[in-house]
Amino acid sequence: MEWNYPDLAISAFSLIAKNNGFFKSAKQRDFLQKQMAAVYLHEDTIQTETHFNIKLLPGQKMWMCEGEVRWAEYGRKSFRRVAFGLVFDQYGFVSKNKIHFNYSSDGGFSEPNRQKTELNLWVRDLSIALPVFEENILAKSESEHVGAVGEWLETVCTVKSIRAVGQGYYGTTYQTKMVDEDGNIIIYWGVMKDSSVIDGEFKIKLRAKVKEHGEYKGVNQTIVGYAKIKAVIQ
Repeated sequence: MEWNYPDLAISAFSLIAKNNGFFKSAKQRDFLQKQMAAVYLHEDTIQTETHFNIKLLPGQKMWMCEGEVRWAEYGRKSFRRVAFGLVFDQYGFVSKNKIHFNYSSDGGFSEPNRQKTELNLWVRDLSIALPVFEENILAKSESEHVGAVGEWLETVCTVKSIRAVGQGYYGTTYQTKMVDEDGNIIIYWGVMKDSSVIDGEFKIKLRAKVKEHGEYKGVNQTIVGYAKIKAVIQ
């Protein structure tokens, strides 16, 4: 089996098999949801019912996890498309549903065949208590906007994480999350030179240009561009 997004598929199926579908932490929940939002995410219950025969309840979304089985290296008849509709909510995955497609005589496939959708191949065990997540410390901080839009800033901050958040036309999108000494959150969409080789959290002197003042889940954050590490502070 070759999955279109193998790391994401492995994480999702592992949680379903070993953790009753529950996310293991708020950090994992936010990370996986951002990744799923970048590929085949469905939120409209009318759409999921119409195309896949899968009904979403309030607060639920569906990620379409796709892959293929291939047995030769020629033509469209040499492989079959495989897809699962993984329904999830704020606690984790709720159900796994197998999606079938209509095939043409030359092996090509078109729209989903909703009549053949295999519903609820796996469902969350409702007898197990829902998890209580300890929210990310950053989300609890009293973050304020830093600098003025268009201005350059130099500040000392701690790099909290560098992570891939999705795939796009130009490749993988990365996010660098930083917190200055006053607890203000600074976001750079990219990876600063040499920072990816440093393990764990580390403190730096940052120079960057303020692009915008934003907000994520009610928490202020400053988005910067042209970010550069002036020095790594031990």
